[in-house]
Amino acid sequence: MPKAPSKLYLFVVALLVFAGCSIAEDQVLSDSQFVMLYVDLSFAAEQFLSDSALLHQVQDSIFEAHNVTRDNFNAYKTELDKSPERWSGIWEMIDAELRKREEALKKEKLPENNTG
Repeated sequence: MPKAPSKLYLFVVALLVFAGCSIAEDQVLSDSQFVMLYVDLSFAAEQFLSDSALLHQVQDSIFEAHNVTRDNFNAYKTELDKSPERWSGIWEMIDAELRKREEALKKEKLPENNTG
């Protein structure tokens, strides 16, 4: 007759399974990850505002590319909402990243001036 697993063994296995699930569900973003994700989502919203179904699909692909769930993003934003002084710093980072990307887009759109 096979030996039954010990209670300690079962406890350790249950603990590992629980910890693994918790880590996946409670992924914590850094401020810089949140900023990059927020900016990507902002650009998507600007591009696809007239087509909500397509916007949702694009948002899903952005979340997937960043390895973040929509729930993780919303939970992080909820935590930021509890701390206005922290939001201030985040908004400065978002503003700087938006300006940087807008400048890069402007440079891409400008025709090269090869008059010399």
